[in-house]
Amino acid sequence: MSKPVSKSVVRARSIIAGTQIETGTNDRLDLVKELKREQAFGLARRLLEKHQPDASLKRKYAQQLSLCTYKDPDLHSLERLDRALEILKDLDNLNLNSEECTKDQETLGQAGAIFKRKWEQTSQRAF
Repeated sequence: MSKPVSKSVVRARSIIAGTQIETGTNDRLDLVKELKREQAFGLARRLLEKHQPDASLKRKYAQQLSLCTYKDPDLHSLERLDRALEILKDLDNLNLNSEECTKDQETLGQAGAIFKRKWEQTSQRAF
């Protein structure tokens, strides 16, 4: 017997399909939070990709998109890690040898988790 579909999943699918009126930015982030709680990372990723946030929330959106991308089981494992890392690189400077390297803890934590997963899968030290 399959698990019933939650209201959050139905709402997100409706927004992605364009059949539901767009929600405000904070409502969208709340919906992404609910989807992450339900382990619906692929749906949360597609929801974030569909919307361009205003400048004040660009960082939050990019970090959430990166997280949902690297946890999305619908994507090939190395592809999702590469895509998530590119999202973070577009957001911040991740070169630890540079003085301009980001100090944002969320970005650095995600980048570290992504590199760890890549190392677990490939056993390569440098990427």
